[in-house]
Amino acid sequence: MPQNHDYLIKLIYFTIFSFFFPIYIQLFGSDSFTTGTAFVFILFFILAFKCILQKIQIKYFLFAFLLITISLISALSVDHSFLWNSLRSYVQFVSSILIFVIVFNVYSNKFLENLFTDVENIVFFLVLMVAVQILIGVIVQYIPDFGKHLTIFLTRNQSVLAPEFDGERLRMQTLIVGGEAVGECIAIFFPFVLYFLFYKNNFINYILLIIFLIGSLFAITRSSIILMLLSSIFFYVRIVFEVQFLSTIKGMFIALFLLFGVTYFFDTFLNELISRFSSSLSDYSRTGSVISAINREGVWFYIDKIVWPKLSFFGNGLVTISGNKMFHIHSLYVTILHQFGIVGFCIFMYFFISLLFKILLSYFSCSDRQVKTFLYSCFLSYSCFLINEIKFEFNRYDSYQKIIWTMFAVFALTSKFIKYKKC
Repeated sequence: MPQNHDYLIKLIYFTIFSFFFPIYIQLFGSDSFTTGTAFVFILFFILAFKCILQKIQIKYFLFAFLLITISLISALSVDHSFLWNSLRSYVQFVSSILIFVIVFNVYSNKFLENLFTDVENIVFFLVLMVAVQILIGVIVQYIPDFGKHLTIFLTRNQSVLAPEFDGERLRMQTLIVGGEAVGECIAIFFPFVLYFLFYKNNFINYILLIIFLIGSLFAITRSSIILMLLSSIFFYVRIVFEVQFLSTIKGMFIALFLLFGVTYFFDTFLNELISRFSSSLSDYSRTGSVISAINREGVWFYIDKIVWPKLSFFGNGLVTISGNKMFHIHSLYVTILHQFGIVGFCIFMYFFISLLFKILLSYFSCSDRQVKTFLYSCFLSYSCFLINEIKFEFNRYDSYQKIIWTMFAVFALTSKFIKYKKC
């Protein structure tokens, strides 16, 4: 029997909001965790207490328990000088796993008739929050003094929110992510912008499209542009062949009009983006290497010099260390293998693949047009994530990894749509 979890859903929305506007809590002179992390633990204890009282099984409990245990073993295995950093990453990771468990369990216990609408609403809320972050990044780019009013949401080491200089150019910085992560975040949520634009034909969704297009230019990330372009092509091709041809053509013309308008008013950032693509093509012509073209030669160096020599069953700490310094490998899959070991890597890969199969199985089992289009958007979004994580790792940011794990819960919930009465 489905349970009434409406008050928990309200708490979930409040907690998600705290991910996008994090307040850092300090312990021992460092930013130990955020209010979002604290809210997740509180919310989980409420859910667990209710499930115990009503004798309801917590789904994905074993999965969460295994990863939490493995990550603890890994976190404690680092040199004592990095132990605090590793434990801090552990708390962030555990809270990310828990928000996945919370969202999945709360929503999966709702009546099936309401499930699709509720899942659709939480995705729209996430899209809206991402758009707000993009707007903040754009405003700070043009009005630097605006960043001074957001210090409450910044880390101890940040005095003001400002664009990030990567050595060559300024790139957008938001309250939760900066640089390449902004581009990935935009690419992951962009398929849902297209979905809402098509099925919720109102003014706000056109505004969201404009904001996301502007954000993609300010992020100056090649991979996000490519993924957004491919998502658009695949999305509209499906709509043309399976839904409404005339409406699709209309939507395409509107989208193209907005795209040209955005690039006209923000041509400086377009030129920077073109410059990055030209640089990649030049590198590829010179070296004949795709790895060199995407600026990821270091990944293979780290695999040979750090990952393989230290390969273990349960990982080498939740921070990656080389030469007594912490750094990022720039590949989620390699990072997981190094930080969580062979056992953790296998669990993660099983989870990633199972999510993909859940989405595809639901898509091919569903006959309702709108639900099926939503599932297709989930597939495009998840595909963008899996592809981009070859050259990035989302777990380097506290709030961002919680947002992504929330989306994992959405993807896992798609398995419920098979039973949806309209499908």
